[in-house]
Amino acid sequence: MKLLKNLTLIGPCFVVAATGLVAGDLVATAVSGAILGGQIIWTVPFGALIKLALNEGLARWQLATGKSILQGWQEQLPPWVNGYFRIYLIL
Repeated sequence: MKLLKNLTLIGPCFVVAATGLVAGDLVATAVSGAILGGQIIWTVPFGALIKLALNEGLARWQLATGKSILQGWQEQLPPWVNGYFRIYLIL
């Protein structure tokens, strides 16, 4: 029973935090989960479905073209987008 009680204390915030990608996402989702609790638990399956669709699509594109995602990004997107993300990555 003590374990169940402890799990209910960390429940929604831990589950929502687990869907994050990087440390910033982890902190933001943990705070959101702690403040909003179960109200945002729907974001877990929604986020998982979006990640599944993106990863599946990117993997299929890479297998079909033989190019990496970064190569495709550089070839398919306008030059200003590449410049923007280079600056973003440097910062």
